[in-house]
Amino acid sequence: MEQSPLIGESLYAPSWPVVQPPEPSFYSLGCCQTCLRIPAAFGCGGCRICCYSILAVLLFALLLGFYPIVVALVLVLLLLLGLPISYAMIYLLFLNPPPELAWKIAKLTQLLRLAFYQFPKPAEWRVDQLAPKGPLETGLLQYAIAIRVPFLQQDELYAGGLFERFLRSSPSTEFVTSSVFSTLPQMELKDMSLFKEGENPVEYVMGVVQDIYPRINQEWTDKTSDRALTHLCLHGLGAHRLERADSTHPGCSYVVRTNQLSTLPVREGYETYGNDVYFDKDFRVVKIVRFENGEVWEDQKITTFLPDGSRDWEYAKFCFRCSLFTLVTLVDHLYGTHLQLANVGVQAMREQLSVDHPVRRFLVPFSYGSININDLARTTLVTRDSWLPRAVALDDEGLQLAWASAFQILPPDYITNESDPIKMLESLFDREAQIEKKRSEGLFTAYYKQALQYWKILHGFVSSYLDHYYGTGAKGDLAMAADQELKLFILQAINLVQTLASPLTGHRVNELWPHLSDARKRRIMTNFITRFCELSTAGHEQVGDVQAYAQDPSFCSFSWPKSLRREGALVAPKEVGLGVALIMALTSTPMPRLLVREPTDDWSHLFPGASEADRSKLNSIFERFQSELQTFSKECDDYNAEAKNRAFPNDFGLWVFNPKYLETSVSI
Repeated sequence: MEQSPLIGESLYAPSWPVVQPPEPSFYSLGCCQTCLRIPAAFGCGGCRICCYSILAVLLFALLLGFYPIVVALVLVLLLLLGLPISYAMIYLLFLNPPPELAWKIAKLTQLLRLAFYQFPKPAEWRVDQLAPKGPLETGLLQYAIAIRVPFLQQDELYAGGLFERFLRSSPSTEFVTSSVFSTLPQMELKDMSLFKEGENPVEYVMGVVQDIYPRINQEWTDKTSDRALTHLCLHGLGAHRLERADSTHPGCSYVVRTNQLSTLPVREGYETYGNDVYFDKDFRVVKIVRFENGEVWEDQKITTFLPDGSRDWEYAKFCFRCSLFTLVTLVDHLYGTHLQLANVGVQAMREQLSVDHPVRRFLVPFSYGSININDLARTTLVTRDSWLPRAVALDDEGLQLAWASAFQILPPDYITNESDPIKMLESLFDREAQIEKKRSEGLFTAYYKQALQYWKILHGFVSSYLDHYYGTGAKGDLAMAADQELKLFILQAINLVQTLASPLTGHRVNELWPHLSDARKRRIMTNFITRFCELSTAGHEQVGDVQAYAQDPSFCSFSWPKSLRREGALVAPKEVGLGVALIMALTSTPMPRLLVREPTDDWSHLFPGASEADRSKLNSIFERFQSELQTFSKECDDYNAEAKNRAFPNDFGLWVFNPKYLETSVSI
């Protein structure tokens, strides 16, 4: 195998090994087992649930003794709620680390969720559990402009856990969560704890999150070298943001940009985001360019870092990795995947498609829990003082600007440059055309090769399903175009995307629709449904499968102090590292699997069949889809197994398209 001449591990930035959660993790635990294996809150790890119970009973007794003359109603409330409240108080009092109350609540929340979580079993879903077509009540996001999200009480099928049930039963989810966050003190950067040189941040973080952390699929034996930077941008979190470099950068062929965030203001003492990393034609890193803004009357400061192994170079790489992690999480994951396509697609599906409509039935697994998670994101991630604003460096103004400009900094694949609005409408959801454009630009990397394979499998499944109900050829095109519910579903979904992002440059899709032929309408409908399913599965995996990144604050983080430019270990503060890992744990609850491994995973019974023969044909379509997924999964496994035998830069694996790791929806 060819050895890369890239600089290896630096003394300034050691690579800490990935640590898996203890077995069995919450992925394999049943409800009773989970309750009995709640991780210790005490730093020593010796006291388990019995310790909490004893202390909680003592505190409960003190509370009863302190209020001997309370009225009967208060006594009843105390008897009903006193013990769990006392338990929570003891837990939060002794949980160490982390010291910040917000992260203690985050961990306790996930423990309670997992203790009572109901694993989804698609084979048990019933049609009579689906909600009838009708308008959904929505809430407006606090930061984002013109984004409305349905309230979680209106989700269908999703069982969830104790946390979701509590919020569903509350008069106002927003009131409950905003009240909690607004009363929690926020730790200042100067009061946070920094890692010492040689202190293992992964062990520290995993010592807290323990078995509430999901298992890690990706393999990162090296995280901080120049070689690892190539792997990150070619096969990892930056693979979907790889672009061609322009001629103003001689010797550079490719670039991954994060300087789009450089103008956003941050809180006192935090470093600003940014850094663009450039690679040559062989994907060896050439330089990192950093933009920094001063006062409005000053020119923008541009600094170029070269791969010389110095502390400045290692710090530039650290800033880039953290900026990329933050950009992908905020823009690509939370905004692009959840609040754009998944959110508007589910709203249109629920408001325009009847329960018996074949497309509504088809999309059930791909929309499972989306309303629930998007509303929880609205109230716990995209609201002032909530978990995500506490973890990122942006101040309130920076968050406002980030959300207002989110569409402009989406990945290049999400935006088309067609001047013709009809052609733009056709290309907006045509993933194959987008990837073929990448091929023409010399960007047909291993990532896009697997993306194209997966798209074709999914597109074939969608097309076969639609052919079954509408037919093929001109008659099938006419039948689809004449389906008024399907038409309204597509028009609402695309118009809502237009409202958020203006991709059609001022044209409304319902004005363009009558000018399209039946065949073009069918193509747009098929591509939209496929793109919805593709982003809900592999697209979500690419931007959300960040377990390996989130557990190591020396690899990636949402924020870090500016003082690291000159001194200290290149790792985010302990409180930030724990916060990032806990947010990751909170958003990683298992969802329905795309690849059927056991009978309970099968959702094909939802497809409406008119007869036994009709049902048999539908089963054949589903079985063919599953067979193709199985074959592709084996190819992905083989690709990863052979990674060490391939030459640089392809000596790394790809996990985000492997069907055995994919879930059907963007929910948590």
